[in-house]
Amino acid sequence: MRGFFDGTRQEPVSIRGVPGKLPMFFRDFALMGGVFLADRARAQALLPAGLKALKAPFGRALVAVHCMEYKDSDIGPYNEVSLSIALKRGWLPLTSLLQAARSVQSRVYHAYVRSLPVTTETALHGGLDFFNYPKYLADISFSETSGHRVCTLRDPATRDLILEFQGRRIATRCGAPQDRDLMTLYTYPEMDGRPRRAKLLVNRLECGSAYLRGARLRLGSHPRADEFKGLGLGSVVEYLYAPRCQGVLSAPEAF
Repeated sequence: MRGFFDGTRQEPVSIRGVPGKLPMFFRDFALMGGVFLADRARAQALLPAGLKALKAPFGRALVAVHCMEYKDSDIGPYNEVSLSIALKRGWLPLTSLLQAARSVQSRVYHAYVRSLPVTTETALHGGLDFFNYPKYLADISFSETSGHRVCTLRDPATRDLILEFQGRRIATRCGAPQDRDLMTLYTYPEMDGRPRRAKLLVNRLECGSAYLRGARLRLGSHPRADEFKGLGLGSVVEYLYAPRCQGVLSAPEAF
């Protein structure tokens, strides 16, 4: 049986003198995150022209916070936290709730990344130069208790808290490396004055999810926490816990 990475051709790239490859392979990483209700008008105001926030009832939008621990990648190990806004895609007059339901069923999601702190210079420069992602350097650490996994995001100089994401270590489905539990995330970075589309394909080797529970987000007093606070984040809608994943990140393209 073909492996997850088989058949994907990579090309060498230079990340400010550091060797890299595109598409980029993530051979082993842990992922956890939550989708939260947020203020729709505030979310829409952060999107580039031409992109629309996915609508939830009562003037709300869907905003996701994901925490990644990349243990083996083409540019070495590093940690990352993503703040993204769910997007409405396509011209059909489908309700946003129907699109959201279809995304859950198909495991295909569309989002605009608003903030993407990372822990290494190579991850920072690769994201800025090839994707124009809003990356910055931060201190991102993970810890575990008997029942939870905790991601802490801090300013690397002052150690001031930006956010703490706490997720329950819920039951997971496990598969062999050759199995397929695929999730596709399309992000839309703005490059040369217009949005492009980048694809992240994730093979979830071990995964569990919960609805309306499982995650808690605590925001700190650091100014970088203001972008989270400004969205008026509310209750968690869906929690994802995937401690074993593989991924392929492709370069942005026109759409």
